[in-house]
Amino acid sequence: MIEFAVLGSGSSGNSAVVCCGQTKILVDAGLSARQLAVRMEEVGVDPDSLTAILLTHEHGDHVQGLEVFCRKRSIPVYATVHTSHIVQQDKIKKAQISWRKFEAGSSFVVGDIEIDTFNVPHDAVDPVGFVFRSERGSLGLLSDVGHVTRLIIERLKGVDSLFLESNYDDVMLQNDEKRPWSLKQRISNRHGHLSNKQTAELLKEVASPDLNRVILGHLSSDCNTAEKALEFAKDALNEMGLCEVEVECAERKKPTSLYPALKGIPVRPIEKDIAEVVAAVEADLAKTPSTYPAASVVEAKTKTPVVSHRFADDEVCEPSVESDLVQMELAL
Repeated sequence: MIEFAVLGSGSSGNSAVVCCGQTKILVDAGLSARQLAVRMEEVGVDPDSLTAILLTHEHGDHVQGLEVFCRKRSIPVYATVHTSHIVQQDKIKKAQISWRKFEAGSSFVVGDIEIDTFNVPHDAVDPVGFVFRSERGSLGLLSDVGHVTRLIIERLKGVDSLFLESNYDDVMLQNDEKRPWSLKQRISNRHGHLSNKQTAELLKEVASPDLNRVILGHLSSDCNTAEKALEFAKDALNEMGLCEVEVECAERKKPTSLYPALKGIPVRPIEKDIAEVVAAVEADLAKTPSTYPAASVVEAKTKTPVVSHRFADDEVCEPSVESDLVQMELAL
């Protein structure tokens, strides 16, 4: 079963994880190495268990954490021939990276996941989008793209879940006083980024009755709002009669939950959600003593065993047992 979480998305850094069974893939490493590790742990993915890292393109907000993250971990990095060359030449100084190079438009398998790649128009050397497939579920991922092509529509049509860029609102960008005209042109041109309106039109082209979830990402901090992006996307889906599709905006500073691509599968809560349930259960038990261990109540409510994680500097520590609430192994 395909599951995915967006670790963070915005001009300050972009990264996501895609999981299927024992296969765990990091898509882009645009956060610091520490934040990559911390946020993966928050969604229940051990950073040292990664099967591979995939890169969409070479811009800093997609690769800036790659070198430090890979210094302590031997993880193959998949990128196009041109992207790998630029990253290796300009971004990597000390890490010894094992590159797996591919041509845009090709398909390959990583563990339990089949991956289709496709060209996208953006001001990078060789940017690509991805579709991840398994026997149970599919996920389309499209980040940093200037305009929608027929190829993009063909590749994303009918997937179970989508991550799409929805960078700016046309009116807010036009009225922005901080950006010079040249930068506004770069953002909105055919090799820049997608507006809310363009993303909504793309949804109309690719959404099917099987669509379960849409995550909108790379929102501009001052030329867009989550409310505007959600309004455009939901209106597009409502026009198609797909009112039940879950739509959410990824945030810059915290990850989403680990979502199943398919419909009808419970969402796995992230660690902070579990902590909130733990606190609520403890409060209930304090008021009304119970003969049942608190951990059993929490596990029953969250459907996920409870664990605790600690971090020191850039190191990721193994879960430690501190009380009856943290005695179970996390089931991924």
